[in-house]
Amino acid sequence: MCGNNNAQQVASPQWYPTRLIDVGAPESDRSSVKLIETGNSFPRGSYVTLSHCWGNAATVFKLERANRQALLKELPPLAKTFEEAINATKQLGARYIWIDCICIIQDDKADWEREASLMANVYRNAMCNISATASSDSTGGLYYNREGIYTGISLSYPEEREELLLIREELEVADDIEFAAITKRGWVLQERLLSPRTAHFTSRQLIWECNELIASESFPEGLPDFWTYYYVPKRLMADAHKTLSAGDLVETWGDVLERYTAASLTFQSDLLPALSGIAKYLQEISGATYLSGIWKTQEKPVVNLAWECEPNLCRPTNYRAPSWSWASTDNTVKFEPFKSISDSHGDGWFGAVKTKAAIVDAQITPATSDLTGPASSGVLTIEGPLNQITINPELEVFLDEEHLEMMISFDEPEYEEGSFFILPLYSYHSEHGHEDGIDQIVYVYLILSLAKDQPGCYTRCGLGRIARWIYEWPPIWDKVVNGMDALCDEFLGLERGHKIRIV
Repeated sequence: MCGNNNAQQVASPQWYPTRLIDVGAPESDRSSVKLIETGNSFPRGSYVTLSHCWGNAATVFKLERANRQALLKELPPLAKTFEEAINATKQLGARYIWIDCICIIQDDKADWEREASLMANVYRNAMCNISATASSDSTGGLYYNREGIYTGISLSYPEEREELLLIREELEVADDIEFAAITKRGWVLQERLLSPRTAHFTSRQLIWECNELIASESFPEGLPDFWTYYYVPKRLMADAHKTLSAGDLVETWGDVLERYTAASLTFQSDLLPALSGIAKYLQEISGATYLSGIWKTQEKPVVNLAWECEPNLCRPTNYRAPSWSWASTDNTVKFEPFKSISDSHGDGWFGAVKTKAAIVDAQITPATSDLTGPASSGVLTIEGPLNQITINPELEVFLDEEHLEMMISFDEPEYEEGSFFILPLYSYHSEHGHEDGIDQIVYVYLILSLAKDQPGCYTRCGLGRIARWIYEWPPIWDKVVNGMDALCDEFLGLERGHKIRIV
């Protein structure tokens, strides 16, 4: 498997999930397969996990309160994916397998919330993750007919001997995984990133993924270096094995969000729980504070507020995060706080940023016992220059009736025309190939409105950017940067700006 280890040499974990499926000893038959609860039947040996697509959630086999006692005695015949995963578990030399729908009581809310909060431990302690990558539901299985992958060439020799030479197409790993059905499932991202090893059963080849090696039947010795670098998932966690700096965390989290929010969830209420395992792991190695999808880093924490949405969908009616978190929307999130940044103005892209606002306090009230799960409320107290603006139907921005060339991205498709507020988060220099070698200064802003149900507070509406050449500085920019005339209960002077609360 990894390095010089094989399946039998992987040490038993120090932690086990609440429930596991015992596949029995190597010589045992199918009748010995049963569910165990590790608090009563302590496991001995390694376990694997299964990543799979549920398909129709109403028809997939599930653990429920009514069948729990029966499954502790014996598991009935299961769908093809589950049965083949049980066989693969034995072949890998493991005694147990964890399958989410069979190891979490699906009609017990308390059990589900508790087990969902343990996902980081479930996958990080597994010997290997078996991924039914090509299957769109539990009936697809792990193995596929490979006819058509090989091309046969008949070779004739003078001594009247003939041979058939099989030539295999060089298959791209990215095509077999990134466009597979399972990759579109939101829960699978953290299963893939947190597992120390993953065996992908695709429709055309077996693919191996771990922190030491990414290999396939096409490239059994490992993918070429240029492919491996762009192979985002394991590159993320390989980079994360060191202590993450604030800049590294921002970059890593941006890659995670771009992939995660493009995937789908059967229940949108799972948006934060399905990411909680990755959040716990990154919190552990970065020391940053996690607040409903937003990181409060020790350095330049306002940078983490610079997320954008596409496409623009309305916020859900059920609350799960404050407006300043991307998790308050059902949108695909694009987290690009820096665009075309120049390294010549500081110690790398993060060092080049100059903050214009400061987070004074950030509070989240968790909705469950999982601190990385959904919230019931949250408030962000921030200091910085505040300006009142108007935005017309053409999305043109005006300050004191003077047009600001601001690019804006709203969080929702519908907004009430009228007054808004802008708060600059940070600025950076951006190279744009000016003939004189002059950079642009880019300012990144929060777009806010007054909260309707909480007087004195604001809600986030979107994100804005203004880019200006250094030599262009019209008088209105003094007000844009310093926010001298905005209505606010707490104006702290030009040095600190306004103190506001965003909910």
